[in-house]
Amino acid sequence: MEIFKNININHPMTPYFQVGVSKRIRFAMTTLQENPGLLKKIFANMMFDRETVVDCTFLSAYETGGYKRSIKLGLGRRFNITNWRESSVWNEDLECTCFYTTIKNISTDRLYSYILAFSRGYQRDLYICFYNKDYLLYANGDVLDIVSSENKIASLKNTFDEKYDRYHEEDTERSGGYINIATVYSKNKNMEDNLLAFLNFFNPKEKGGMMVTYSTDLAGENWVEENGLENYEVLELLTNHYLTIKMPGKGLGIEGEEIIITVTEETNFYGFLVNIRWEDICQSDVNKVQETFIEILKHFYYVSNYDYALIGHELDIEISPQRFKTIVEEADYFPVAIVGEDSKLHIYKGSCKMDGITKQNRS
Repeated sequence: MEIFKNININHPMTPYFQVGVSKRIRFAMTTLQENPGLLKKIFANMMFDRETVVDCTFLSAYETGGYKRSIKLGLGRRFNITNWRESSVWNEDLECTCFYTTIKNISTDRLYSYILAFSRGYQRDLYICFYNKDYLLYANGDVLDIVSSENKIASLKNTFDEKYDRYHEEDTERSGGYINIATVYSKNKNMEDNLLAFLNFFNPKEKGGMMVTYSTDLAGENWVEENGLENYEVLELLTNHYLTIKMPGKGLGIEGEEIIITVTEETNFYGFLVNIRWEDICQSDVNKVQETFIEILKHFYYVSNYDYALIGHELDIEISPQRFKTIVEEADYFPVAIVGEDSKLHIYKGSCKMDGITKQNRS
């Protein structure tokens, strides 16, 4: 990376905080969501067109105590991966070896869809940097960061003077991310019935209180947002793509905050992924909240017989029920996993609680 020689992807701080103010610009995802054409204008300013390609580098695995653990990213659904390589770096802060994968020649059309998915609340946070010889981009559920030369950043700041975010320009990065709850079903279980059961269970008394976002095409280019929907009305939208549902969090005991539900559909299975902002529950006792979520999922099994459920930090739905049942006893990277078996529930706990940090006894 010619102009990013001082950026260390192995550093705990994101690239935005490894350069001076004159070489970086940040856009809030809420701003991109409120201004649908803004992201295209930003790409046009950077001269990102259909012929432009970028490389990306991301944390793909880490090794500690002789055990190498891969990180499930699900990037194959976002990008056409044909050219990649892996390198390893010792991380002093984590006291482990980190493995980074670099993928070359990603089209900026796919990068555009990836960032757009964040603004729609569909894409979970991943630590990936995208770059070419002129720009480096990093996106998560809160922000889009761009790093470049002083001249190019000055151009972006002048063009989007009223749109870019100034709050963190002289501050430090705040923590974030999501706590996730997932319920996963085999394809032979009716999706409409289980989604309605899910919505009725977690949103029983709210009438017309949901906001739904979806894309009418598989590429994620044409997005639609509908407000004020009732539970049964959401079912009519299942023929679309990347369906997300925003509703009150009362059903999970989160008063005054909203949760986002993403409907994930794969070839042989599907599931519902609940995104809860870490900031909304971080002031509570982690153990107490985790046990509350377990009790809720135990009761939910009576009305919707999921094959398995998960509770954890930055999770995704990507393992079929058949395979999951063969690995769950040995896998240590699920803080809580619940497997349904007729009238029984098997509850597995990994070595860390749902925050990914606090230790617990495997059981």
